[in-house]
Amino acid sequence: YLFAKSLAAGSFLAGWTSQALTGHDEFPATSSIFAGIGLFFLLITGALLVADLKRPSRFWKILVRPNWDSWLARGTYLIVVYAALLVAWTAMPFLSSDIPDAAYRPLGWVTCAMAALMACYTGWLFAQAKGRVLWMKRGYWAHLIVQAFVAGAAVLVVVFGFGGAEGAQLKAISDVLLFALIAHYVFMRMEHRMAPARREEEFRRAVRLITHGPFRSRHLMSVVVGVVIPVMLIGFSEWIGLPHTQPIAGAFALAGLWIEKDTFVRAGQALPIS
Repeated sequence: YLFAKSLAAGSFLAGWTSQALTGHDEFPATSSIFAGIGLFFLLITGALLVADLKRPSRFWKILVRPNWDSWLARGTYLIVVYAALLVAWTAMPFLSSDIPDAAYRPLGWVTCAMAALMACYTGWLFAQAKGRVLWMKRGYWAHLIVQAFVAGAAVLVVVFGFGGAEGAQLKAISDVLLFALIAHYVFMRMEHRMAPARREEEFRRAVRLITHGPFRSRHLMSVVVGVVIPVMLIGFSEWIGLPHTQPIAGAFALAGLWIEKDTFVRAGQALPIS
């Protein structure tokens, strides 16, 4: 669920950011591709959310009788609003040519803001799980936004790279992925400093499960596979000279992010809560 949600939010975040870097002021056709990819993964995210609730009727109950004190209900509505925005983006090419150009920047900023909120709300949802101290780490919401950029840029690099795209667009997406990976690694290195208030000792024990305990090998794998290898492939792509270097880097980044998220969830449940 976390991985699919990062892909859903990050596909538009990374795609729209890459277009901003290349100086687009008018509606480019690739915007609908970014939105379509995001919508595909958002459907998977919604299906996983409903499946996790065990009974589909519970999802309907969240919509019609939401508990606004819970980030589960708030997050559900963020997903619905973000889905509506992505549908609007995918419909843009079928509208009058003046509408997409006029709406491109304002609608882009609104969609990016909603994508960022959808990516990060799980950080606040996890913070409500008082028995899982690792999940309560300060700033996890910001790390989730960075992870969304990693996931989105990586999947776009894979799709566009193996699809034969060349030029400024692929280079811009690769640059977004490179900077997102560096920021992602900084968050991973700073994790031991992000303990929630008055839970510092318990939090350190949970972190040590990842850095020095049973999850150490998985953690190292997530760093090597998900950060070191793709950063080297992107940073030295011109020297390496291999075909499809950038999409291969994206595939490694996705694999490493999957391992990191899975490790984080498992380690958070490893310590007894009594």
